[in-house]
Amino acid sequence: MARVLMEAGADLLLRRISPARAGEIERKVDRVLDLFDRVDVAPVLMPVLKRHLDELEVLMRETREVRAARR
Repeated sequence: MARVLMEAGADLLLRRISPARAGEIERKVDRVLDLFDRVDVAPVLMPVLKRHLDELEVLMRETREVRAARR
């Protein structure tokens, strides 16, 4: 999660992504971190955590592809 936030922060500062995209990444990371905490108490949430991790990975892949296309 730290790597994702650092990457998004750097991209935002360098204007490679929009503030809206950075905000979306931050919201998804916050949700995943919340689920990490909750899954310890409620293991039944593991599929939800996996789904959110997959969604975050897709978002980051799309972000990297857009960034690479702009070079």
